[in-house]
Amino acid sequence: MIHSASRAGRGLLVEELFAGNCNDTPVTSEILQKQLIFLRDEGELTIVAPDGSKKPRAKTIGWEDRLFLPDERSLFSKLGF
Repeated sequence: MIHSASRAGRGLLVEELFAGNCNDTPVTSEILQKQLIFLRDEGELTIVAPDGSKKPRAKTIGWEDRLFLPDERSLFSKLGF
């Protein structure tokens, strides 16, 4: 979902990501927020506020924030893929 929305240039709303997965997986808003912050900290995601500003250090993520893939992924990701 994030890849598709990023390629389209619009980014994916956090609310859309949650709604698209909450019935099929045991995800909660708390789990989702923690994982999105982790992926952002690892350089795998960019989180953008509704006003267009990036959220590089925010500890909370709102439903209206948008998720984008970074323009260039890190060669040395700790995630191993």
